[in-house]
Amino acid sequence: MKKSISRKIIGLILAASFSSCMLPTGIAAMETVDIQTYDVAAIAEAADIICGDFTISGEGLAADTDYKFESSVLTILSGKDITIKNTNSGSTSNRIEVAGGVSANITLAGVNISSSGAAFKIADNSTGNVTITLADGTDNFLTSGNNCAGLQKNGGISSGNLTINGNTGKLTATGGSHGAGIGGTGSGSGSNITINGGMIIAAGGGGNEGGAGIGGGGQNGNGGGGLNIIINGGNITATGAGGAGIGSGYVGGSSSVTINGGTVIANGGAGAAGIGGGRNAGESQSGTTNTIVINGGTVTAKGGNSSWGNGAGIGSGGVRDNYNNITIKGGTVTAFGGNGAAGIGSSSNTGGGTIGITGGSVTASGGNGADSIGGRNSSGEIDGNAVIHANGSIGENIEKENGIVFEDGQGTVYGDVVLDGDLTIGEGESLTIPEGASLTNNGTITNNGTINNNGAFTDNGSITGDGNITGNAPIEDSDDDPTDDPKDEDDPVTVPEGGTVQFGDDIEMEFPQGGIMYPDGTITADEVVVGDVVVKGEDVTVDTDGNITVPNGGTVRNGNDEKIVPKGTVVDKDGNTNAPVTIDRYPGYTKDILLSVTSEDDLLNDEDMKKLKNDHNALAKEVYDITLLYNSETEVQPDSAITVTIKAPDGVDGTKAKVFRMETDQSFTDMNAKYDSSTNTLSFVTEHLSVYIIAEELTVSDESDGSPSTPDDSENKPSAPDDSENNPSIPDDSDNKPSTPDDSESTPSVPSTPSGIGGAPGIAPAGASVPETITVKVENKVIGETKKVRAVRDGENITVDLGKENNGYYANIYTSNGDFITSVLIEKGKAKFTLSSGVKFSIVIDSFAYGDDVSAEAGIYSDRDIVEDAVPVIGIMVPIAVSLTIFLKNKKSVK
Repeated sequence: MKKSISRKIIGLILAASFSSCMLPTGIAAMETVDIQTYDVAAIAEAADIICGDFTISGEGLAADTDYKFESSVLTILSGKDITIKNTNSGSTSNRIEVAGGVSANITLAGVNISSSGAAFKIADNSTGNVTITLADGTDNFLTSGNNCAGLQKNGGISSGNLTINGNTGKLTATGGSHGAGIGGTGSGSGSNITINGGMIIAAGGGGNEGGAGIGGGGQNGNGGGGLNIIINGGNITATGAGGAGIGSGYVGGSSSVTINGGTVIANGGAGAAGIGGGRNAGESQSGTTNTIVINGGTVTAKGGNSSWGNGAGIGSGGVRDNYNNITIKGGTVTAFGGNGAAGIGSSSNTGGGTIGITGGSVTASGGNGADSIGGRNSSGEIDGNAVIHANGSIGENIEKENGIVFEDGQGTVYGDVVLDGDLTIGEGESLTIPEGASLTNNGTITNNGTINNNGAFTDNGSITGDGNITGNAPIEDSDDDPTDDPKDEDDPVTVPEGGTVQFGDDIEMEFPQGGIMYPDGTITADEVVVGDVVVKGEDVTVDTDGNITVPNGGTVRNGNDEKIVPKGTVVDKDGNTNAPVTIDRYPGYTKDILLSVTSEDDLLNDEDMKKLKNDHNALAKEVYDITLLYNSETEVQPDSAITVTIKAPDGVDGTKAKVFRMETDQSFTDMNAKYDSSTNTLSFVTEHLSVYIIAEELTVSDESDGSPSTPDDSENKPSAPDDSENNPSIPDDSDNKPSTPDDSESTPSVPSTPSGIGGAPGIAPAGASVPETITVKVENKVIGETKKVRAVRDGENITVDLGKENNGYYANIYTSNGDFITSVLIEKGKAKFTLSSGVKFSIVIDSFAYGDDVSAEAGIYSDRDIVEDAVPVIGIMVPIAVSLTIFLKNKKSVK
């Protein structure tokens, strides 16, 4: 309600209302304000009130009812909301107190108190519930004097509660000698303290015989405990001085601490526990017990050292007996014991009690050979789904029922564990799932060490890191996906980027880009590394023997030597490939370019082979159409000179092998290929890819003049024709014995056969009326053998037994002058043909007919037609047992 009153009355009201506190100077200037437009109550509510070095504010605050300021002490008298800050920068010796029985609601918005008494005091043993809120973005300092706590909440379990709230607001509370940072006086307990948030630094005072960071005071002989301390959130660092970081003071009694959340760092003072008992806890009270429960949060606790004894990280202080009931159900907990003290459990000299760990991730380190978990007179169990990293031993009375337990880096899964959080397996560490145990991962496992699975491992989350996966059992996914490969009963598992997998006893492969592992043990990836060998390609597959298949083509690098390989290439662990053709990786190469190698029967026809033989004295053995394809479909040429390497075909003498490129005008260019006997390969440099022929150079006969030698076997020497009768002589008739083949009068001279055509001539006697056996020398170009065989002449019909092993090849018949006569197909091991009487001839067996006069169809025979030995292909020998899987297209033209 608005009132029109005189300025004089307002002045009297204001003077009476603020007694020892004053409105700020700005309010005194009201002489210039038209008061008729304002409520008096509104003016009071809007005004800051200065009380000594403090400025306070709040709705409807009344002096001596809600607060008072006397003798440099601001005392809170009611539960009205009040905000307090320093009026000026710097610290003040003015103090704050909350009267006994008052449930106050106080916001600290920038106080800085340094006092010889208690900087902020809740009346001893007050039953009031005090809530302190730390204003966002403000720094608040409470520094107290001898035997006082920084934020003093002195009293037993029957006293009221102190609750601290906040987000980004900060509080630093430092106790004086023997006092806690937050909690009891030198001889008192700090009880019923709850922290929900804020950034809090609490330090006990008193050197080696002082208070807890949060909890009891520590005066010698009269110290206090830290009871019913609850932390739900915030960022808290608590450091004791002879007392625990959180818990009892130096000679305090029992402690009870519950942590549900937040980030907590608790450092024990000299000889005290990080969380639990002070150094001499138990001296003033017998039967002292530390009850510690951790349900969540990130907790780091470190025990302190002293010459009298050393504290556990979580548990007992170092000198006097105090027992423990420790329960860890969740959170991330790290505990370091002092020298000779457990990380979690008993101190170096005292302790005992029970330890139960049923959840969370726990890392514990005992000091100087002490148990990581356990210690003197401690017992308990690890159960549930806890993950324990013990940097040292676990006490013999701590049973491992269920959970993941690492002892000195070697982890074991006990029972059936469900991992909902994250797990890191460090470098040099291992995790073994023994037979009968199981691990179900619903979180993230970072594996930088080794997972050895001999039990059941189900991954519903993710596995990352660059570690190994070994063992006799696969990693499975419980979610059965019907779209998976039918051979897979379960979903595949992701191999993480940089992950490594062990194949057998000696093959370790790395997958820099990750991959997919199937329950049958095979892995698909785009990059595989084994030692110095790097294989890249789309959907590279590794089988359980460590063989790497590049189904769509890619590259293989062995040390500094990197090759482009065609699709279907198989690579072993040493980098050896079965690729018939490879290309050295060149500067313009990208992963979008694939090497296509086609070996088909119609790439070279009979005329081409004749031309190659006539022009280059070489016989074609294998033909490849070599192409580079961009995005698997567009033919491209290299942008610089490249090195092509081709494996020498089976049965070809590499020292006589040559490589020719077929040009667009059907001519052939010798590529001057170099033969490497260690790899049995031919290499050449080119800037243009096309059809390439691997050929074997023809050689002349053994004679220096290039002529075949005459038979020297007198028993099998063929007869020469009778000049007068034009009939063959009887071989054993001495009177009519024909002259030998080198008789110039009775036989023509024997000129050299064509280059590469060997064998002594056979002679078809003239006018023979009965079958007669003659001897013929045959050169087999297929297997590289020359021998004598028997031929049967019946008139002009000749039958030569060449052996069933030559079925399907061609017998090429030549005169002794090297003129081609005819070609016949060898069937049932025999070659049958006709010759005019008296013609001298020799036979060359080859995989193709040199001419067109073939008594059977000179075509291509597939493995459906020929069932034994090898398949004859024009110019190409292809064993039936070999499967040519590298076909992209049927192509007859050349580039």
